[in-house]
Amino acid sequence: MVATKAVGSRFILRVSIFLLSLLYVTVSKLPFLARIPAPTLGSVCPKGDPTLSVSNVFSGPSVVLQCSPSISKVWGWVHPLCTVRATLSKAGGGSVSFPVVELKPEGLFVLSIAPHPCSQDEYVLNIASESRGANVSLGTIRFGLVYACIGQSNMVGLNTWTGMESDSGVKMSLTMESESVRHDSLKALPIFGLRVGMQDAWAKDSPLLELASPPLLPWTALPNAPAAADFSAVCWWMGRGIAAGLQGETPVGLIESAWAGSWIQAWSSTRALEKCQAPPFGVSWAPGHPSSLYNAMVRPFAPFAGVAMATAGVSFYQGESNALTQQAEYYACALRELIEDWLQEFSTEKGLFFGVVELAPFASAGQWGDGFPSVRVAQGISVRSYRSSSSSNKSSVASGGENSVVLVPTGDVRDPGGDIHPRLKKKIGDRLGQAALASYLDMPLPQGPSFLRFSWEEGTDRGGGGGFLHLWANIPLAVKEDEGFCEGVEGAACCGIDILRAGTTWEAYNARFEIGTEPNSLKLEVKPGGRVIAVRGGYCMWPQASIFSKNTFAWPAHPFVLSSENS
Repeated sequence: MVATKAVGSRFILRVSIFLLSLLYVTVSKLPFLARIPAPTLGSVCPKGDPTLSVSNVFSGPSVVLQCSPSISKVWGWVHPLCTVRATLSKAGGGSVSFPVVELKPEGLFVLSIAPHPCSQDEYVLNIASESRGANVSLGTIRFGLVYACIGQSNMVGLNTWTGMESDSGVKMSLTMESESVRHDSLKALPIFGLRVGMQDAWAKDSPLLELASPPLLPWTALPNAPAAADFSAVCWWMGRGIAAGLQGETPVGLIESAWAGSWIQAWSSTRALEKCQAPPFGVSWAPGHPSSLYNAMVRPFAPFAGVAMATAGVSFYQGESNALTQQAEYYACALRELIEDWLQEFSTEKGLFFGVVELAPFASAGQWGDGFPSVRVAQGISVRSYRSSSSSNKSSVASGGENSVVLVPTGDVRDPGGDIHPRLKKKIGDRLGQAALASYLDMPLPQGPSFLRFSWEEGTDRGGGGGFLHLWANIPLAVKEDEGFCEGVEGAACCGIDILRAGTTWEAYNARFEIGTEPNSLKLEVKPGGRVIAVRGGYCMWPQASIFSKNTFAWPAHPFVLSSENS
């Protein structure tokens, strides 16, 4: 009898456990209860949750989040058994909102903050765990435009570097007076920055969820004086251009994430690398190891699918290392895929700006072969390839929700000493700012002329082999009359336009040229010597800037190589 009762009790207990389990499975499928963990021994949120933290990409006293129409996301970590709540309050009282909280596996939480208009209003974000005494808050938050500045040494370069003082007005004798700027004449603007340190990324074979170490400069207001800004000079001037163009009413947040001497392979994801035939590559340390800098210095800003810091765009100033190792053909593919990959990774409701800075003139006597000019041409090929193949082309008339990709020319940005690091950072930053601002305001993008085709016209003296060369660009042209050909440049491989005749080598076109019968064409009178079968421009270490766009921006033409008529 006792045994029968024991068996019955065990049966009832088993049935009860089964019914409770079935009830839990059914109820847990309800949306509002989906995150309740299964009842297990010790399944309680610990007191004073020590794991509650926010990603270090948001560290600092003055954080800028992307403004409307973007949904800003903030993420961090919490004990897997704890829930999170958050409040966003306007400083000094006023509106209070409650960001949507999403809990993901392994203790990740993601806050989605509804779009806020661009303004200098200040907010406080408080995040708390259900555990008593566990809460964190971000520094003062502003909603504005966020841009990332990525690349190698020319993007790392500070206003305070030796030889770069010209842009702060400290040592005007180093460069042209027109580039110098006295900081006390600059209007104070709401510019904020985060500077990522060069992480020990050579040990990172997989993407990091946050920066390996705290930022060198956490989010903070950047000084108004360029020489005092411990920040990328190009990025700083770009930010000033954007902020000034918006009358100082919109905060601009800048993220500097750059490594001197880096290769494009290091900045590319494994997805992008798989799409290009990589050349033999023996660099295994951080700046060159495939995907190492992407994993350590880019991916922490987009650690999970659908979780990324909303930005208005990216500026990319890189290529010198690949140029010095003769990787132009590969670079054309790699840059194209990097652009595509990053635009997808950081896509927003409005679309992104992506500015590629052309390699600056470098007065080497040619010991690097044609590495620099060939990579400059490859940069142009990459940008045009993206534009032609993507529905996100805004190169002529911009419209909301599309990506803007632009190549920023540097043919007239020449260091007086011919150094690989030009001292004239302001002009490059200004152009990035012009293009980024045009993208944000949905206006036509500024651009330098790109030559697309040429044709040969026999001269009247057909027996002499002379004639006229006609070149066509994508936009109307202007010619600086006093710079029609290279002159006065000592010790540098300077060039303007070169021509190639059948059975010969390239020869410099040392004669004046003029605007042709159409505003986007050039006409060159060629001396006798045979028919011209190819033409190139700016194809050397130290290109001559003499052809510009005929508009208010007056950007110089991009280097080009045309190997057949009507190409």
